[in-house]
Amino acid sequence: MNYLVAALPNDPELAGWLGKKNGENGITFYNRRDGDNVYTILAPSDLEGKFYAMGEVLTLADVVIISTKSIDATFGEAVIAASLLKKRVFLTKDNDVSGVIGKLGLEHELVDKEEILARLSAIASSKNSEGAPIIDIDKSFPVKGVGTVLLGIAASGTIKKHDELVTSHGKKLQVRSIQVQDEDRDSATPGARVGLAVKGVDDSDVEKGEIIAKERVGAVDEITAQLSFNPLDSSFSEDTQYTMVSGFGVVPCKISKDGSSYRIKFGKPMQMRNSFIILRDKKPKVLCAGRAVS
Repeated sequence: MNYLVAALPNDPELAGWLGKKNGENGITFYNRRDGDNVYTILAPSDLEGKFYAMGEVLTLADVVIISTKSIDATFGEAVIAASLLKKRVFLTKDNDVSGVIGKLGLEHELVDKEEILARLSAIASSKNSEGAPIIDIDKSFPVKGVGTVLLGIAASGTIKKHDELVTSHGKKLQVRSIQVQDEDRDSATPGARVGLAVKGVDDSDVEKGEIIAKERVGAVDEITAQLSFNPLDSSFSEDTQYTMVSGFGVVPCKISKDGSSYRIKFGKPMQMRNSFIILRDKKPKVLCAGRAVS
């Protein structure tokens, strides 16, 4: 099977057309199986109350689908965020947005609604499953007769039954069973939305934002990073608290200039693996994006 994660930040109706709703945790998850391809479409559930979900879905996604049905503030924030994160972007053909997109310099591909699945299929079939297993966790809970169950998205490598993995705190766990779309599997590759029954940890040992892996990914309380700022408003204050989002991890942070780079201090320790986005309370809410350099 081939797996792919797509973000659709601004059109729940299109997300529902692409897949069947299958869970909600600040993010609404939509799943679809198309032959040998399985897609997980991520959509923010409530941007008014939890705008950080925009950052979650975009940093987790292999590809971003942005609807042009409504040209509003959410559309603008999604375009800027996807551009800063350098994601592969599909824009629907509902409206002509060439003027707006041209000013922001977003690299994109225009697609009809009916073309989207074919484009996703081509990307899914070419994904690389090399590397050690890494899983971004969004939920953990106990199941009677089963034990601890972890829900998450496979980010790297091939996860197999009986694999031994480790949490950020160094606690070891073993994968007892794997489910993908409610079906038992012996393994799962990157892009799969997985349910892992594990032993060795309690559900309280693993929280949303945890990264479990073959080799421990330790949490840090600050990083040095290169940042790309919102071209419409790049101002920031070293005294202001912002919100750092990377995968399912969300923490408060402060930014300071450090030579040609930036020092980002977290309000609480956070695991860092992939790209991140930093948000602010005022509009435009997308401030900047980047990757850690140390």
